[in-house]
Amino acid sequence: MKNIRRRCRKNFAEKNSEVLERFQIFKKSRGSCNHFNKFDLALMKKTLADEEALEDFLQDYLTWVSENVEKKERYLPKKSL
Repeated sequence: MKNIRRRCRKNFAEKNSEVLERFQIFKKSRGSCNHFNKFDLALMKKTLADEEALEDFLQDYLTWVSENVEKKERYLPKKSL
C-alpha cells in the first residue's frame, strides 16, 4: 500500500497568528535564534513596527471576514488572539 503524504493546510489568519507568536519568541531571544538582542536600535524599532503592523492587519482582516464571509469559521483561527 502506498503512503499518501497530505499536508495540513492552515488558513491565512492561523498562519499570521503563528508568525505573531514567532515574533514573541524572537523578541525574547529564546531558542536557537537570539539575534534580536544584538540588533541596533533602528532595527529593533523596525521589528517592533512590523509586529504591530501585522497585529493591526490581522485584526482588520478578522473583522472583515466576520462581517463579509458566509462560512467565516473556515477562515478564522482556531486559537483566539
